[in-house]
Amino acid sequence: MAAKIIDGKAIAEAVRSELKERVAALSAKGTTPGLGVILVGDNPASRSYVTAKERACESIGIYSDDNRLPADTSETDLLTKILVFMEFLSSYRFRSILMNQRFCWPLILQRT
Repeated sequence: MAAKIIDGKAIAEAVRSELKERVAALSAKGTTPGLGVILVGDNPASRSYVTAKERACESIGIYSDDNRLPADTSETDLLTKILVFMEFLSSYRFRSILMNQRFCWPLILQRT
């Protein structure tokens, strides 16, 4: 089979367009999808990644809640923020949580 060249930009735009329509339809029914973001520390690559995700959300109408915490954030403060976000998940305020840091999920689940 011969390789097929695809137009990645056109495909990405088509996907974003479809998602924008789906988000608008959900919003019309009273549900706005949301992304909760927790970024601990000030790693430039992580900051860039998170910012790109937030822009992508904004471009298609998804609510984004940005929470950037200092690198010296205590485990207690971080777990508190995560538990608040988990509560938002159960109340459907968020549909996803993006936490750009390696973290031990069993620790969180053990404490909930």
